[in-house]
Amino acid sequence: MKLPAFVKRFIQKRDPYFHLSQDLQEQRNAAQEEISLLKQKEQDLQKQLHAAQEKISLLKQKEQDLQRTISQYQTVLSEAQQESAIHLQERQEIAAEYQQLLDAAHKEIEARIQELREKDQYLREKDQEIADLKAEMENHRETYRTSLAQIIKDPSIHEDHICAICGNVMQFSFAKTIMGKYDISYFYCPHCEHLQTEKPYWLAEAYQSALSDSDTGLVQRNGHNRKLVGATLALLFPEKSNVLEYAGGYGLLTRMLRDAGAECFWYDKYATNTFARHFEDDGKRRYDLVLAFEALEHFEDPMAEFESIFSRGDSLLFSEELLPDRCPDQWWYLCTEHGQHIQFYSLKTLQYIADYFHKKLYFHNDVGLITSAEIEQEKFDQIFDHMEENFRLFCQTHTPLTVTDMNAVIKEMQHE
Repeated sequence: MKLPAFVKRFIQKRDPYFHLSQDLQEQRNAAQEEISLLKQKEQDLQKQLHAAQEKISLLKQKEQDLQRTISQYQTVLSEAQQESAIHLQERQEIAAEYQQLLDAAHKEIEARIQELREKDQYLREKDQEIADLKAEMENHRETYRTSLAQIIKDPSIHEDHICAICGNVMQFSFAKTIMGKYDISYFYCPHCEHLQTEKPYWLAEAYQSALSDSDTGLVQRNGHNRKLVGATLALLFPEKSNVLEYAGGYGLLTRMLRDAGAECFWYDKYATNTFARHFEDDGKRRYDLVLAFEALEHFEDPMAEFESIFSRGDSLLFSEELLPDRCPDQWWYLCTEHGQHIQFYSLKTLQYIADYFHKKLYFHNDVGLITSAEIEQEKFDQIFDHMEENFRLFCQTHTPLTVTDMNAVIKEMQHE
């Protein structure tokens, strides 16, 4: 309550502290006004704070929205990256597959080109072979013309005088008595250096026994030949063991080879198969190796026999004593006591036979190989230099057929 002015003056006169109280009152009023202003400011600040909090809340909401958006974008980006990686991998796999197909096609084209080149080379070689055959046939025609002209010109020339190997006219060489009763002539061919008897009319009698009583080395030879064949197969034909013993006698070597693990079969037009029965050649098989030990000198028609041999297999392993350069009439291998030896070969003769059948000849001491295979002579020599070692190798890599053969023969006999 505000006092009137006259009251204030009256009080001031009576109360000396009135003036001071008045100042305090004014200060109080001023302070209250200031407090009121401060409260107003506080209220304003509260409103501003509330507004700020609302803004902060809105900003936080926006931040959360942005975080969600960023998270969504990151998910989409991750999925896109994964999809891109998958597509990249797929593209790489497709590219790799295409590259493989391209490489395969390239290889196939190269193989085809190589095949065509080989065929072209093969055809060229065949053309050359045909040309060589034509030349050879012409040489044979010329030989036969010459032989025929000589026969016509000289009526004394008999068919006995024609070489069983090359067809040229032969020269009389010497005469011998065979089997103690037949006086026969031996003829020599200067063209292929072959020696043969006159037409062997005595063979039926000579082969009343397929083997000569004087042949005491039969078993020893077969034991040696068993190792020779095994060593040859081990060194030159390691993946093969299908063998034919041509002119196999009683079949002893065939049995011994089967006991060592070789699939050996027997053939002989004169002898009886005793030791290798049930394992005769059926005329249909093809063989990796044909054997002809102590056989070539028995051939009545040698070129026909060689034709028969090479129709059964591409390789012939044989033994043969070579015709000596001097005094053939004194040669022990004529074997006049039994009369079964009627053909005698020189190295030139054997080379002629190999050339005739378009094969290679390899020879070591008294053993030869006529084959289509390309072999170094040194490797052929190793058969003999390391025969025991190579034969052991053959035995280690092959299973003996003794028991298997016995069971097969028993089964066959039970069905007879």
